[in-house]
Amino acid sequence: MNLFYAIIYGLISQILSFVCAQGSYKIPILKNNMWLMVLMGIPISFFVIKSVHYFAKAFNDEMWPGRILGFTVGVAVFSLMGWIMFGEKINEKTALCLALCFVIIAIQIFWKTPRI
Repeated sequence: MNLFYAIIYGLISQILSFVCAQGSYKIPILKNNMWLMVLMGIPISFFVIKSVHYFAKAFNDEMWPGRILGFTVGVAVFSLMGWIMFGEKINEKTALCLALCFVIIAIQIFWKTPRI
């Protein structure tokens, strides 16, 4: 269940981060209100902190699995949001990178390493 919460919080933080950072090119209220985007950092930080907390719990207090999973979730969200908000096509290179993201996620979740 910890892994589920970690991924959900990570997805929310990545979506909000995308809207905050790239949304100003598409959403006029964000373009004209820099302080609104700065304030968006507060809930984004909350979701990132919760995501890290649950990733650490899911992987016996190890940081690397959560960092790598968070990165790959971010790449997938960025690709999807770029397509939704900006109409950027997912070409062969991006599709391959997304496939690699899912391979990385599978390795982190299913490959069990013994503790030394």
